[in-house]
Amino acid sequence: MEKNSELLIARQNKTLADVNLRLMRSDWFPDINLTAGYSYTKSEAEAGFLKSNLTNGFNYGVAASWNIFDGLNTSRAIQNANISIEINETALNQAEENVKADILTAYKRYENSLILIEIETENLESVSENVDIALERLRLGTLTPLEFRETQKRLLESQSRLLQAQYEAKLAETDLLRISGQLIRK
Repeated sequence: MEKNSELLIARQNKTLADVNLRLMRSDWFPDINLTAGYSYTKSEAEAGFLKSNLTNGFNYGVAASWNIFDGLNTSRAIQNANISIEINETALNQAEENVKADILTAYKRYENSLILIEIETENLESVSENVDIALERLRLGTLTPLEFRETQKRLLESQSRLLQAQYEAKLAETDLLRISGQLIRK
């Protein structure tokens, strides 16, 4: 269930809302900017009393700014971020409940498919026995070829139903693995 894509998206949205709240709260703190630089200039002249000029130097600075009043925009942004967190928590809880319900439904469908396979397997065994009996009766002359053909048709139908039940079980198993996040492994 931990690898379910719906849950991963809901968790990521919640994390983004938490980061957004921290970002909004950072507006209450001062901004500090550090600057540093180095300059190097060399110039040469063919005429004049200074043939070349070389200047180099290091410069640095610190600047701090603090927004004293922003019209309560920061407070509003923080309130909106808190609301966004609550919405994302609710969405995450809802997604978890949906996934749990989907897993339960898929598991029940898978269980029912396995039971149906058992029933169809038993049915196929019974129909196979009937075909053997019908073949013997056909040899003895107590069964018409048309009646024997009907028995063979029932055998084919039984085999077809068993294959369909196995296919449905595989679909249910795949669906269960997909919902629980176990279908794709990294």
